[in-house]
Amino acid sequence: MSNRFKFRAYHTKRKEWCFGYEKLGGFSLFGEVTIGCGFDVPILELKHLNIMQSTGLKDKNGVEIFEGDWVTAFIETPPSYSNPDDNIHLIQGRVFFDVGCFLLGNGNYLDGDHIWDLEIIGNIHENPELLEREQARA
Repeated sequence: MSNRFKFRAYHTKRKEWCFGYEKLGGFSLFGEVTIGCGFDVPILELKHLNIMQSTGLKDKNGVEIFEGDWVTAFIETPPSYSNPDDNIHLIQGRVFFDVGCFLLGNGNYLDGDHIWDLEIIGNIHENPELLEREQARA
């Protein structure tokens, strides 16, 4: 998890991905966000930036996982009384940060021995239909 403090941002107005500097999180002391997509964003445009932190994890293809990514994974749950052999499930969901940790979908911890074969299948900006599907299920 060496990239825990690495960030990326999506400019919702310009529809562009922007990647910030790792040490400063992309923020300068002069009221701008210095980002790696060829332009500086004035402080007034920060409302158009959706800033996402790296989880420090990579998926099974070696791609870094950030908040807002849509991920599939296998998860092991405690066996149920009615079906003790059915405790491995394929899940998918959006990666988000809450109560001090990164979670997947309906609140499964993203890090640990109970979850494996993570694979990014999209993100909330380029694949809004995945988010719409999640909201329809809720």
